[in-house]
Amino acid sequence: MKIIVWNVRGLNNPLKQKEIIGRIKKIKAGLVCLLETRVKQHKMQEIVDRHFPGWGIIHDYSLAPNGRIWMLWNGNLQVDLADITDPSITCRIQIDSQPVLFSSIYGSNHGMERRRLWDHLLSLHSTIDVGAWVLAGDFNIIAHPSESSDFNGSQVITSDMREFIDCQSRISVSDHAYIGSFFTWTNNQHESFLARKLDRVLINDDWYLRFPHSRVEFLPPEISDHCLALIQLQQVSESPPKPFKFFNFWTKHTQFLNVVQQSCQRPRIWKSNENFV
Repeated sequence: MKIIVWNVRGLNNPLKQKEIIGRIKKIKAGLVCLLETRVKQHKMQEIVDRHFPGWGIIHDYSLAPNGRIWMLWNGNLQVDLADITDPSITCRIQIDSQPVLFSSIYGSNHGMERRRLWDHLLSLHSTIDVGAWVLAGDFNIIAHPSESSDFNGSQVITSDMREFIDCQSRISVSDHAYIGSFFTWTNNQHESFLARKLDRVLINDDWYLRFPHSRVEFLPPEISDHCLALIQLQQVSESPPKPFKFFNFWTKHTQFLNVVQQSCQRPRIWKSNENFV
């Protein structure tokens, strides 16, 4: 299963719409969260019917007139709304007949509004049977000065950053390991370039235990100024090979040298690997 979370910075322009939808279809995701669509509600259904026929959708138009968050899923997925606020939508998703909690986040540029989001996540954590939980989206805040391209070593952690870090700690989540771009947003200005890590995928311990082989990748922004976050839930039937470990106490065994010598004298059989370069 693949999940896309992407701040598209507008979905009204037909040409931009075509590129965004084309990219989503190429990835073949089962769940898609689009942030900052800027689409009025009366135009939303036309776009969904044209590009996502048969898909379900949950949105936050009752709280945000410009459709800050769209959560779409294909007909093969069971998604139930658990909680909704202006900057977040939280759903229970059935994966392999077991529910997981998924929160799509679009944080505000203003510290006071983000503080209300942190308070809400704390309340959610204490009142809902969370289980495996993933929170993904544009948090609109960095967690450390080094997460900005203008970092020079002199900047310090601000109160806004501390509040974000404290929220993560109190709801017991941390960054999912990822590949791809470190900075997930750029202002696209050559003369005064700035890039920051505003987009994240946070998970709790139950998520890691349930999906130890899940994978996160931040793909290039392309038509947006935010990277696309791709979450993949991989089913691995066999355990990966374990690395060889050498224990120093083996050398104290009376037959250690004899065993090593006999092993070295055995003929070696090398298997070819067609993929080796």
